[in-house]
Amino acid sequence: MSIFFFEPIPRYTIWGGTACNSYFHCEDRFQDGVGQIWAFSGQDGVGLSTVCATAPYTGRTLKDLWENEPVLFGGSTDGPFPLIISLVAPEDDLSLQVHPDDAQAAKVGFPMGKNEAWYFIRCRDGASIVYDHHMQDRTQLESYIKDERWDEIPKHMPVHDGDFVYIPAGMLHAMGKGVVVYEIQQSTDVTYRFYDYHRKDKNGNERPLQLAEAIDCLHYDPAPVLDPPVVEGACTTLFENPSFTVMKIDVAGPLTYTTDPYRLVTVTKGCGTADGVSMQEGSSFLLPAGETVALDGNMVLLTTTA
Repeated sequence: MSIFFFEPIPRYTIWGGTACNSYFHCEDRFQDGVGQIWAFSGQDGVGLSTVCATAPYTGRTLKDLWENEPVLFGGSTDGPFPLIISLVAPEDDLSLQVHPDDAQAAKVGFPMGKNEAWYFIRCRDGASIVYDHHMQDRTQLESYIKDERWDEIPKHMPVHDGDFVYIPAGMLHAMGKGVVVYEIQQSTDVTYRFYDYHRKDKNGNERPLQLAEAIDCLHYDPAPVLDPPVVEGACTTLFENPSFTVMKIDVAGPLTYTTDPYRLVTVTKGCGTADGVSMQEGSSFLLPAGETVALDGNMVLLTTTA
C-alpha cells in the first residue's frame, strides 16, 4: 500500500456539539461536545500528534514520521511539521480572534506565524463568517473598544457550499455556526481571542481574552483577492502560496492520482475506496511524495501540502 491512514484527534469546545461527530461519522469514538477534529497534526505534546494506523508505521505519530522518515515527505524535513488540518462543525459562533504573523510569533518563541484557510463543505441558509474589520487604524480600534462598540468592529461575509476563504495572519476572523469546514492552518497553534460575546462556560465563567496581544497582532490591510481556481480534469487547485497549497479532487468512478509533493488527503463528501480501502467523510491519509493512489467511488477529497 502506498498510502497511510491516520486516526483523528477530537477537540472539545464550548461551541461544539454533535454536528462534527455526526457529519464525520465519529459518534462511536468521541463524546458530544466536539467542535473540531484534527485530521493531521504534528504538534509537540501528549495526544497532540495524529497517529498512523497503517503498517509498517502503525502506532507512530505524524511528528515522529516527519522527523525520522523524511523520504515519505520528499526529503528534508527541517523544523516542525508545518500544518494542522482540521474538520470543523460549530454549533455556536466562534470568538472573534486573530493569529500572529511571523514577526509577532517570533516574539513568543515560534518559528512562523499562522496563516489559515477554510473550505466550506456545507453551509446552512444564511450562514456567515466574520472576515476582516472596519477599523482604519489602532487609534480608532481602541476608541471603539473603550466605548464597547463591539458589533461595529467586524465585517461579516455570507458563505455557501464550496466557498474557499484565505485568512492571513493578522486578520480578524470568526467562523459562524451552521457550517461544516475543512480548515488548513500553519502549525503555530496560537490564537488570540479578541471578543467572545461575554459567553460563559459550564462553570459560569467567561473565557479569558488575549485582547492586548490581539490588538498588537491586528493588521489593517485590505482582505486579499484570490486568484481563480485552476481546474485540470478532476483536480482543482483552490489556493497556492508559500504557506500551503490546497487542491480538491472530484472522484466519480475509477481515478488514479500521482503526486510529486506529499499530500495530506481527507474525504470531505461522499464515499469510495483508496487503494481498495473503504473511505467516508473524515477518512484521512498521507500520500507520500512520488506515490500513486487508486481511487474509486463518488466522493470529494481535499488535499494540502506545504
